[in-house]
Amino acid sequence: MNLVILKSQGGFSLGWADNRTVGLYVNGVKVKDVTLLGSVTWDIWFEDIQTVSLNAGNNTIAFKAELGNNDDAINLDQITVFQK
Repeated sequence: MNLVILKSQGGFSLGWADNRTVGLYVNGVKVKDVTLLGSVTWDIWFEDIQTVSLNAGNNTIAFKAELGNNDDAINLDQITVFQK
């Protein structure tokens, strides 16, 4: 198991915060939906920890907007991956 730590904010739109849900994909396969917290200003960030299984060697981690979710804007500052 590996932990993925995201430094992010869900969104900031017209002065109010909205949480955003995006799909978390590992190596092209959807693992889960992730809801990121919104903030009331562009300079407030949150950490979100997700546990995923990664293969030995190279992996691709992607966050994708998906139809029907409140997913139109996330700010992703940093992704940190480490072994649990």
